[in-house]
Amino acid sequence: MATFDVYGPFEVPVLKLKSDVSAIDETRLKDFWSDCGYGGFKGCYVFAVRASKGFRPIYVGRASQSKFASEVFNDRNIKNCNLVLTETKKGTLVTFLVRIRLSRSRINLAQVAEVEEFLIGHAARKNKDLINSRRLPTTSWRITGVVNSGMGKTTSASRKLKKALGI
Repeated sequence: MATFDVYGPFEVPVLKLKSDVSAIDETRLKDFWSDCGYGGFKGCYVFAVRASKGFRPIYVGRASQSKFASEVFNDRNIKNCNLVLTETKKGTLVTFLVRIRLSRSRINLAQVAEVEEFLIGHAARKNKDLINSRRLPTTSWRITGVVNSGMGKTTSASRKLKKALGI
């Protein structure tokens, strides 16, 4: 069984472009990896915006063929995060790293993909505007107040079931 460890949240270096607009500061990414110390590892990662109400996930990805340092801030991810930053008035861009522990055997790519899919599913429940467009879970059912129920009244029983299941 593969084991994954979570590190972060790490503040992503940004620079202010205009009064309320920020973008990832690509000149400081080398320092970012030196400071966090996990650029040489593989696993999954989650970009989120931290604000007073907690975290809003915006993108989930995986670094299974390459290491975090070359995958997390690739051109596509920088572009997508910068688009979110232009629409975000408040909050700080952060990333969580979900590192797969190394063992004597090779990294199980299927398990990294499975963890990514799991994280995408939970992130999509919290943020309907998640950047991810593939591997989004699709369901044709809902449990009122527990799963896929949208906005509306939650019953006491629903809240207790969610607590019991850790949802």
